[in-house]
Amino acid sequence: MLQKIINDPEARELLARAGENLKLRDDVRAEMKTFVLSKVYTERADATCSQARTSKWHKLKRKSTLRLPPDDDSLNHHVERPNYITYCQLHYALFEHLSPIGHGWEILNGKCRPVRYRPTLPPLPQQITSWKFQLEVAVIVVVMMREASGKDHLIRTKNINSSVTV
Repeated sequence: MLQKIINDPEARELLARAGENLKLRDDVRAEMKTFVLSKVYTERADATCSQARTSKWHKLKRKSTLRLPPDDDSLNHHVERPNYITYCQLHYALFEHLSPIGHGWEILNGKCRPVRYRPTLPPLPQQITSWKFQLEVAVIVVVMMREASGKDHLIRTKNINSSVTV
């Protein structure tokens, strides 16, 4: 990855303003997110985290959430940490650096740990998980129909290669 950054002027430009200020400005945050999504995960530079996750999910032969780009919330915390570290390195003459808490780190069990995820958004975009919701609703409707008629009903799903007998 380091060699990729050294050889790629666009990557260096995207990361050039990291660490200028302790508080990460929105434009710098956007540039750092663009770097992660375009250079690390090879997605379009204008893609959002949800679009990148959806795109990567559809490309994966063996589905695993571990191989997906981070969601927007996790990526926000992820770019806060190198901004804080870069700020400290650029301002090495300061006698005391401000606490890393609130800059991508938190106190957990008495230790300073990276913030991994705050559940403000679902872990996968709605496009990926919506078929499960549709199937659950269909099962509920069929169960109600079964209770009313006393007969079994077969649900054929469009989005997955299976059917459910209720």
